[in-house]
Amino acid sequence: MKKYNLHIARSPLQLINILEAIETMSLKNNILVIIDRKNQSNSSQIQAVLNAVDYEWEKIITIKKSSKSNLFEYVKLIKEIKKLNYENILMGDIDTISNVVIANLKHDKVFLVDDGTSTLKRHEALLKNPKFSLQGKLKLLRFKLFGLKAFSKYQINFFTFFDLEQKSNELIIKNEFKNLKKKFHLSNNASNKVYILGQPLYNKEISEEDFILHLEKILDFYSDKEIVYLKHRYEKPTDKILEVLNERATIYENKYPIELDFYLKKSIQNI
Repeated sequence: MKKYNLHIARSPLQLINILEAIETMSLKNNILVIIDRKNQSNSSQIQAVLNAVDYEWEKIITIKKSSKSNLFEYVKLIKEIKKLNYENILMGDIDTISNVVIANLKHDKVFLVDDGTSTLKRHEALLKNPKFSLQGKLKLLRFKLFGLKAFSKYQINFFTFFDLEQKSNELIIKNEFKNLKKKFHLSNNASNKVYILGQPLYNKEISEEDFILHLEKILDFYSDKEIVYLKHRYEKPTDKILEVLNERATIYENKYPIELDFYLKKSIQNI
């Protein structure tokens, strides 16, 4: 019986890592589901990745983010894709729709791909028994009204560029970006530049003061280098943060996901 591989992407980085997993793991019969986050920058960058890599998918399904609920679209999606059997399910997020998809599809393995540094937290948390809030349970239960399973236990495996230490019997496959390096002829020449990856953390996970404190430590450590601050697409630096950056670094707003921007060697090499 023919088996497929299902890939769910919500961000350009997730899609890049999914494409690397396809190459590294020699996956065939690949179906891509894109879940739009209703952010123009995010959507255009996902399309940029699709255009740049030019991979031939079995099928691409796009779920447009609604201002209300996407419940009916998700139900339609699951009923469509559950007709097939799957070897692997790869995704960058574990949330309500991810759990329902996993519960209703016949599959062998589930892999989580990186979407930034969140993998480090997820590796700790996802190996424990999942706990759902009341709101999360209600979201899951809605799918039972349509004859779908809401949740089933499953093993999370990881396709990651981080050096994770195995904690249980999870599989950890290293992402070394071999495909992109080969495709775009990445140079290994040393550079005097140091790139800082921006994150929309301040006033959410840490205070503006703490963010500046850590930022200045990094700037001090690399004071003999040319520093480039790669602004995250969701990041909105405050005036104080901009003042620190403008004095000691060059701020760069990338058109593409930064991983792809490096490989494509767009304007970043001329900063």
